[in-house]
Amino acid sequence: MTASSSVTSEVGIHLKGITKTFGEVVAVDDVDIVIREGEFYSLLGPSGCGKTTSLRMIAGFEVPDTGRILLRDKDVSGDLPSKRNVNMVFQHYALFPHMNVEDNVMFGLRVSGVRKKERVQRVAEILEIVRLPGFQKRKPFQLSGGQQQRVALARALVNRPSALLLDEPLGALDVKLRREMQLELKAIQHDLGTTFVYVTHDQEEALTMSDRIAVMNLGRVEQVGTPREIYEHPESSFVAGFIGSLNAMDLKIQQRQDDTGGMTVGEGWVIARVDADVAVGTTLRAAVRPERIALGPAGAPVHPDGSVVVGTVEEVIYLGAMSLFHVDIPGLGQLVSQRMSHEDESAYRTGDRVSASWELAHTLVLE
Repeated sequence: MTASSSVTSEVGIHLKGITKTFGEVVAVDDVDIVIREGEFYSLLGPSGCGKTTSLRMIAGFEVPDTGRILLRDKDVSGDLPSKRNVNMVFQHYALFPHMNVEDNVMFGLRVSGVRKKERVQRVAEILEIVRLPGFQKRKPFQLSGGQQQRVALARALVNRPSALLLDEPLGALDVKLRREMQLELKAIQHDLGTTFVYVTHDQEEALTMSDRIAVMNLGRVEQVGTPREIYEHPESSFVAGFIGSLNAMDLKIQQRQDDTGGMTVGEGWVIARVDADVAVGTTLRAAVRPERIALGPAGAPVHPDGSVVVGTVEEVIYLGAMSLFHVDIPGLGQLVSQRMSHEDESAYRTGDRVSASWELAHTLVLE
């Protein structure tokens, strides 16, 4: 997914040195985040990493111990939630069951004193945007889970907030509907050009929808980047392990040449790009993504100019569109190769001897 065309260089939200503690627990630790206007920005990480607390501080439901929160350059750190031009969507939609769709979406406009004619017009416009035209008179119990989620979105967006904050809003949906709604949500954000700040622990969700992602761990931001940057160039072991699957290994540098170092492994070798100060004898933590590993007959590596190791297929797991090949490499351990099921590699079976090889650029050296 490429960056939205509505993203600008202007700063929409800036968390400057934010810290938040609960008793002795440091929930958010000196976090500095800049979110651009019109951006779909995700806070991604495991439970307890500080992502939801950060979102709640933007909304005003929590107050930072130190640091400042700026919305469009205005310091709102001490402002009440009602004084901030942001709205929040939760995992549980909290629609009013006795109200129809129109009244649910219109509720905030009515509280704000918007005149009836404009209320009706704005509700119709936002229902068109969330793909629910003609649903005005339906009650929540007459809607599917995905439709209820879109009503909650419409209710949050109809007031035209400068930013929409979303706390795992797809968590209550089944897997198939969740994937459909990921694309719907990104399309809605793109159409509106509203800044979305999205909290999730689901890496696939973040990669699918985001313009940029902040990966959080233990209250701190480990890395900020586009989905491609985060996935292909992780800046820490945590990011590399949390985003996608990895084959991790200890790489003991036995020889150096220019900007590369490597070691022999049985009948093959593993090489990586290393810094100039990495000496022979140094052991590094390295990794390669399963989809980067190609399989070939033993002795015939697919990528001879990169890394190549020889082993035995221990297990083949068929997953429909793709298959996972677990290959035992003497002296290295087990590697997993992920291949599309229609590729030639699908011919390999348990017990076959194979070469597993990958390009130099795809060996990740982890901190």
